[in-house]
Amino acid sequence: MCDRAWLRGALQALEAVGLPVARVVPEWAPDPAAPALYAVGTPEDPRIAASAPGQAVVLWPLAAAAQAQADAQIPLYAEPAVAALAEKALGRAAQIQTAATRWLQAAQSPWNLAQFEFASTGGTRVLRRAAGASQQLLRAPQWRAARWGVVALAAAQLGGLNAWAWQEKAALAAKQAGVRGVLTATFPQVKVVVDAPVQMAREVDALRQATGALSPRDLEPLLAALGAALPPGRVPAGVDYAGGEARLRGLALSAEEAQALPARLAAMGYAARMDGDVLTVQAEGTP
Repeated sequence: MCDRAWLRGALQALEAVGLPVARVVPEWAPDPAAPALYAVGTPEDPRIAASAPGQAVVLWPLAAAAQAQADAQIPLYAEPAVAALAEKALGRAAQIQTAATRWLQAAQSPWNLAQFEFASTGGTRVLRRAAGASQQLLRAPQWRAARWGVVALAAAQLGGLNAWAWQEKAALAAKQAGVRGVLTATFPQVKVVVDAPVQMAREVDALRQATGALSPRDLEPLLAALGAALPPGRVPAGVDYAGGEARLRGLALSAEEAQALPARLAAMGYAARMDGDVLTVQAEGTP
């Protein structure tokens, strides 16, 4: 029997001073095929340990073993302090064996009880150290100031994020209010503002139509931009125009010319795309 908490504490104490334990062996590691008796303890409290093939080591008071009249054929080993008591109680000679000798024999055996929670690999040692360090940081008195510092830092960061979010929200609201103000000041007839940019564009289009002014979406400005962007001598065989979009056919552009044309038109505020031999052009921002 072994107290798990005691064993765990002993292993942790050794690891804490840089002595990791690779194996854990029992105090008695007898030959599994040969039973034996071991007299151990002190003169005031002598005990006898018995091992048998296929059974665990049993420990009981020396007096009980004497009353049981142990088999004389079983080898008897005794520590020096209780050797005389064991020989007297069992009525036969005992072979002296110190505790250190018994422990050395156990260490030379193939036993290894460092399993599961007591396993001592490199990975488990790292995990244990990390767990121990985290527990120390969370509970040790000497780290109390550091813990409060982390809490204060987190609170400051959270407060700063909230303040920044509030400022950004206030700035956005101010910009939206400014756009709405420009709309209502420029077009007093607009009483309800839902989407200021869209309403502004709608009112500008209406004003342009009322005054007869041309917009970039009209055919004349669009053709003027095309005339400036097309290579010399490139004349379309046909032009279709509807809803602010012009479709030109039969330009016979080379690959280099077709690749350069959209960039030229984009510099004038128009979007263009080639679909086979058809060039489609419209003012940028046109839905």
